[in-house]
Amino acid sequence: MGRKKMPSKVKINNYWNDKVNSFDSLEEIKKDPFLWKLALVDFGEASCWACGYYPNSVSQQKIAKANFLERCHIVPDMVGGHNSPDNFLLLCKECHKKSPDTKNPKWMKEWFVKKASFFKGEFDRMATLTEQEMKYALNNHDEFVDFLDENAGIHKANKHWISQTSICLVREFYEEAHNGTKD
Repeated sequence: MGRKKMPSKVKINNYWNDKVNSFDSLEEIKKDPFLWKLALVDFGEASCWACGYYPNSVSQQKIAKANFLERCHIVPDMVGGHNSPDNFLLLCKECHKKSPDTKNPKWMKEWFVKKASFFKGEFDRMATLTEQEMKYALNNHDEFVDFLDENAGIHKANKHWISQTSICLVREFYEEAHNGTKD
């Protein structure tokens, strides 16, 4: 007898979406930190459920086509886990590699709850910009996007600008407009 086929990403997504939406109140779901973090997932957008990562080029992609997402066992089949949707999470490759492979689901759920958002680091890095630099880029959005296109490279592995590139170019965009002076 062979190994049971894994459920599709769509089935996993739908299972957890239905599960978190089956509660009568938010207070009820908040009692379980694992389910509470899942309740914060946007099941309509393809992103890593642990860290929130998504490549910019596929943020509007459907779950089924999101090749950067992997089906990750809560309890791996190698230690007796089953292949039903309730034993899977949708994670990016990095989170999948870092997630625990243990028989006790407690450890995966604890890791999942404590996993920091991909965007926390992004926001921390963006916070190094001055208010003037940020406002100038935001107030001149179209020109700034053109400036990014002309002055930034996109790593093939990332398929989007990394935050450090954006930070450098916000500063350069501001400095060019103000002839190198800060006001």
